[in-house]
Amino acid sequence: ADVARELDELRQRDQVTGLFNRQHFLGELEGAVSAAAQGRGDQSLLLIEPDNYSTLLADIGLAHTDELLRGFGERVRMSLDDSVVVARFSDHGVAVLLDGCDYPNSEDRAHKVLEGFRNHIIEAGDRSLNLTVSIGGAGGGAGQGLAGLLKLADQRLYEAKRQGRNRTFVSEAAA
Repeated sequence: ADVARELDELRQRDQVTGLFNRQHFLGELEGAVSAAAQGRGDQSLLLIEPDNYSTLLADIGLAHTDELLRGFGERVRMSLDDSVVVARFSDHGVAVLLDGCDYPNSEDRAHKVLEGFRNHIIEAGDRSLNLTVSIGGAGGGAGQGLAGLLKLADQRLYEAKRQGRNRTFVSEAAA
């Protein structure tokens, strides 16, 4: 039974970062959205990416990409409490499910992540990096489906980048 549990845990994890993988995250998010649709609380979603990722890679070299991603994911994870689900969601992006979390609280948590990167150094190769991140978020209750929540958070992530990076753009989901 312990071996089966360990294998199941491995299947749910991203090999590079140790965070949950996209597949596991989407299952968790779908459950939260479904619960919200049935009136059992709010859920919020944050999408987080390091700023100027291509430039960072050019600076540290491709051989150190995994170190960068591990440090980035670990910092996001450490900036939040254990009640959230954090996953590697894309090549260099992380998603956070704040189940049962309304809009004002999700905005507070996004700012905690942003603050978590201030004055924090990530080691990658022979470089010490002070990363900044952009965060897009969407939250709300019953009115938002899974695809709509993802699309809105993604749009807001890119709006945060467009506005100059190192910022959050989190707002209530349209019902």
